[in-house]
Amino acid sequence: MARDDTPGREGPQGPGDAAAPAEGVTRDPEEPRIRELERRLAEAERARLAAEEENGELRVDLRRAQDDSRRAMNQADQLLEGLRVISEVRQVDALFAGMLEVLRGVLGFQAAFIVVFIDGRPPRVVAATAPDLLRIAWAPGRFTARVLKGSTVALFDLSEKAEWKAIAPELRGDFAAALHVPLASPRSQAMLVCLHRRRGFFDSERSALARRFAVLASQALQNAEHATELEAEVATRTEELRRERDFALQLTMSMAQGLVTTDGDGRITLANPAFAELCAVPGDALIGRPLAELFVGHEPPTAAGSCERLLVTRGGTRGATRGGAPSLVLIASAPRYSGSTVEGSIHVVTDLSQRQRVQEALEEARDAAEENSRAKSMFLANMSHELRTPLNAIIGYCELLLEEAEEREDAGLCGDLGRIRLASGLLLELIGNILDLSKIEAGKMEVAVESIDVAAICQGAVTSVEPLAGKNHNIMMVDLAPRLPALRGDPVKIRQILINLLGNACKFTERGMIELIVRAERRGDGEAICFRVRDTGIGMTEEQAQRVFMAFTQVDGTSTRRYGGTGLGLTITRYFVEIMGGTITVESAPGRGTTFTVRLPCGGPEARSEPARSEPATG
Repeated sequence: MARDDTPGREGPQGPGDAAAPAEGVTRDPEEPRIRELERRLAEAERARLAAEEENGELRVDLRRAQDDSRRAMNQADQLLEGLRVISEVRQVDALFAGMLEVLRGVLGFQAAFIVVFIDGRPPRVVAATAPDLLRIAWAPGRFTARVLKGSTVALFDLSEKAEWKAIAPELRGDFAAALHVPLASPRSQAMLVCLHRRRGFFDSERSALARRFAVLASQALQNAEHATELEAEVATRTEELRRERDFALQLTMSMAQGLVTTDGDGRITLANPAFAELCAVPGDALIGRPLAELFVGHEPPTAAGSCERLLVTRGGTRGATRGGAPSLVLIASAPRYSGSTVEGSIHVVTDLSQRQRVQEALEEARDAAEENSRAKSMFLANMSHELRTPLNAIIGYCELLLEEAEEREDAGLCGDLGRIRLASGLLLELIGNILDLSKIEAGKMEVAVESIDVAAICQGAVTSVEPLAGKNHNIMMVDLAPRLPALRGDPVKIRQILINLLGNACKFTERGMIELIVRAERRGDGEAICFRVRDTGIGMTEEQAQRVFMAFTQVDGTSTRRYGGTGLGLTITRYFVEIMGGTITVESAPGRGTTFTVRLPCGGPEARSEPARSEPATG
């Protein structure tokens, strides 16, 4: 028999042979698929277990995240609520204290204080959680400068910074960590310092939270400072308004004139004491009373419509008084506004009764004075006439006796008679001046206008005063311009003007020079003749020159005694010049002589642009 050598038929069986059914046993065709399913189920179970483990870790992370979120939300809510509360604070010091309370609940620090930095002043702790911390004297250095520039800095060893080294140990305490937070506004700088005994307490999370707080707190600080400034400004303005109101009220109540205000219905809302006195009604009784009841024949505008059209109304009216006769008053009214709306009116009431009585008294006094002046002028005119007649006789007899005494060569008698003639002449001159002055005051001075020979007038005046010039050893000179234009005027008055001026110059000049200069001048108002009398006499001060044309005035009290005269000559001279349309001026200095300048229009008085004066010049 042959041996079957086919491989696999003999010898040990392989792994696949073990699962093979025994010879003669039927094999299950689903077995491989079942085994694959079992394998997959095992892998799925392993994946499920891994997923459950991962989900457990995620749930832990989720719970942790939820806790962190809730904590952050709680912190945010606490922060916002605290900021809402402190944002309502308007005082800066109270705001700082509120900041510490808010941040204590958020950060959980054990102590804190706030330092304020103001230029030119030492840093000052303005708020703290403990009284001892208020005594800290903070010495700013580079670390402080870093914080104030905007950095939030946490320290875990306080001894490493100079600022903390400078603080007394009993104030620094046993704190190990500090968080420094900048607070800034346009008006100031501050630093918030939080303290804790645990070295690593102020971690990055708390530092970030403090930074967010600093931004919001700085805005609250700016708002508080602005509110403080506004309150100070409002207080200042309120005080100014109060003072203005008090001043206006005091002014109103102390006015001598009556002042009353009314509402839109014309009822009195305010009345000062002067108005109450004018109406003879107590001030309290006037309030609420219609203003129109107090006036007769006049109703002050009070309705809103009339006030809107009213600017100022003035008029005399009769104001009713209680228990007395009406008095004449002047009412000035104006609308009273509230913004742009008319809400009433203001009336200033002036009592004209006293003024009317004074005016009537003045008119009576003026009439009496005019009557007295007319009587005086008539008296002077009559007396002057009565005095001239015997005085002319005295002068005539004196001259006759003087001629006889000269023939007998009686020197003693000649001297006495000469003094009598001189005194009589002065008295006659005084009487003439007084008569002229009385005519001037009475308005009866007449001007006889005619053509004038200027050269002849000047020569006649010089001839009249030559004896006086020779008596004082003066030199008289006349400088008359050739071809002078024709002059119209009163020859008597022009001659008197020149005699007065030349005589005055001779009287106040000794051993000097008197010069009469006559020139023609052309100005915008036409041609004029200029008479200038210049001397080298005693002169006058500026004050004396201003008074020289006043009646009965001489340069000083001794002039009358030394030089004689009445003080009327220049007054009359000025009036004569002015009634002929001219002007007269004086230039002088003490010890340097005097110059009088008279300008007369060639056309005479009718050539003037203004009418002649009817009253005497009094300087």
